Amino acid sequence: MFTKEKEIKTMKDFLIGMVCAVCLFVTMTFFMWVCVAGQNAMDKDLWNNGVCACGGEWEFSNASAVHKHGNSYFYFCDDCGDVIELHSPQTK
Repeated sequence: MFTKEKEIKTMKDFLIGMVCAVCLFVTMTFFMWVCVAGQNAMDKDLWNNGVCACGGEWEFSNASAVHKHGNSYFYFCDDCGDVIELHSPQTK
């Protein structure tokens, strides 16, 4: 049979485990948000309002669906031949 002390220790262990699980969930959610925000910022910098570094305009080339990872959108510059890969469709 459980004694009162064992019951209290079991309850404390359970609560500590729950607090650790919640902290882990919040931490992982925060890091995922940082990754997505960083990816969006990088896409925005690459897109540069549809203007390539050479002064030409980015033109849509192709899109591909990556299993369980979303879509990739490819844009090319007619002037210099550069190609960029973005993770969301862009408009001028």
